Amino acid sequence: MINTLIISRVEIFSVGIKTLLSQIKKINIRKVVNDENDAFRYCRQFSVNLIIIYSAPSVSLVDSIKRIKRSSLSIKIIVISPKTDSILSITLLQLGIEGFIIADTSCENILQAIRQVCIGQRYISQELAMEIALTKLQQELNPLHHLSERELQIMSMIIRGKKIIQIASELNINTKTVNSYRYRMFSKLKISGDVELTHIAIRYGLIEIESHLQSGRQI
Repeated sequence: MINTLIISRVEIFSVGIKTLLSQIKKINIRKVVNDENDAFRYCRQFSVNLIIIYSAPSVSLVDSIKRIKRSSLSIKIIVISPKTDSILSITLLQLGIEGFIIADTSCENILQAIRQVCIGQRYISQELAMEIALTKLQQELNPLHHLSERELQIMSMIIRGKKIIQIASELNINTKTVNSYRYRMFSKLKISGDVELTHIAIRYGLIEIESHLQSGRQI
């Protein structure tokens, strides 16, 4: 049996994916959780062969998958995303996830992806594969491609309003190191401050404008 863990904050997705998985006889759904940290703790206590995650690509998702893969390379991971994000999607694939599916697809495609992953193959949705190909052609036009994973992570935290001391505490590094990454980003992006950093993040899709409006911050 393939012990499977589902991670989703959207109940209707959890119900739907459980219905789909019932069509694969070898799948045994062990648990449904809505938080990657809960999933990580569960994986440390119980045997899990497959994790299916419903989430858009994000820096926090990258960190969570990195932790899971570090704890057990044998766990296969499929991400079903409501949208594409070529920068972070490429990062997820580089971490070794076995499947990436765009949610706006047929149930048959999702089943095919899960079956392929279960027999040791990888699956990338056609939409994402095309976007990655286009991204590679336009790579020089997008300055975020020149940032490292850690720089992207710190950038994401800065543009969400976190102070340097908070970032240092959460990442377990000192403030001097955070500032070193920060100024390195400024140099690579040819900017001089956090306001310009936020503008670039919005322009190239790292953060949605709506999140700033909801938080009351001015752009």
